Order: sequence, then C-alpha cells, then structure tokens
Amino acid sequence: MGLDPLRILRTQHDDLRRGVLHASTGASDPRRPRALAARLQAHLALEERTLFAFWEGVLGQRRAIAVLRAEHQALRVAAGRFLREGGRLGAIRLSKQLDSHFAREERVLFPLTVAQLTANQLSEFGRLLRTPRDRVAWAMRRRRL
Repeated sequence: MGLDPLRILRTQHDDLRRGVLHASTGASDPRRPRALAARLQAHLALEERTLFAFWEGVLGQRRAIAVLRAEHQALRVAAGRFLREGGRLGAIRLSKQLDSHFAREERVLFPLTVAQLTANQLSEFGRLLRTPRDRVAWAMRRRRL
C-alpha cells in the first residue's frame, strides 16, 4: 500500500525539528521563535482534530490517546516557556521534548494507524489532513471513517 497520508504529519515533524534546531544555535531571527511556536500549535491542533479523534472516536482508544494528549499539553507549556525565556537552553529543552513525542508517534501510532485503515479509509484520512480546520471536525463526526 503506497498511500501514506501520515507523510503530512511526518513532514511537519521534520519542519518543527529543523526550526527548533535552528533556534538552538542562537542564529535565529527574533521573530522566528513566535513563528515556530505558531507552527507547533497548528500541528498539535491538526493531530488532535484528525489522528487523535480517529483513535478515540472510531477505535475507542481514549486511554492510549490520553497519554499523547498530555504530551501535547506539555509541549504547549514548553513552547510557552521557550517564548518567555528564549535562548539556546530553552530551544534545547523543547527539542528534547519534541524528539521524544515525535518518536512515539512515528514509531508506534503512525504504523498502527496505517495498519488499522483500509485503502479507502487511508485515502479519506489523507483528505481530512488536507481539509481546512473548520471542516475537519464536521467531516470526522459525519463520516466516522
């Protein structure tokens, strides 16, 4: 099965990793941390509206996803701390948290998601990942993959 809608999320992970790495070198434009934090917030929200909603709603795996939701909240706190404190140390802390969380998603959750979905469901899931925010929640409720 060559279709991999989760490539969108992996690409965002890579972008965020590069952004934090760049910030950790101290070579960052003062506006970049805010832009990075905004991209992180958007990414976390996308996962919560799509990937997490799928696992909770369709597969009923609320307990397993609760751990990842807690990590998302911790990442939000870390991003806020990074914005307030700035600097190389803040970027390194955020980088470590991102690496740990992204590894869990990429090594466990993403492969399990692909294994659980049929080809048609994978295609629909990919479409949802590309759907503007205000339509995703509606589509998830209506279609129930």
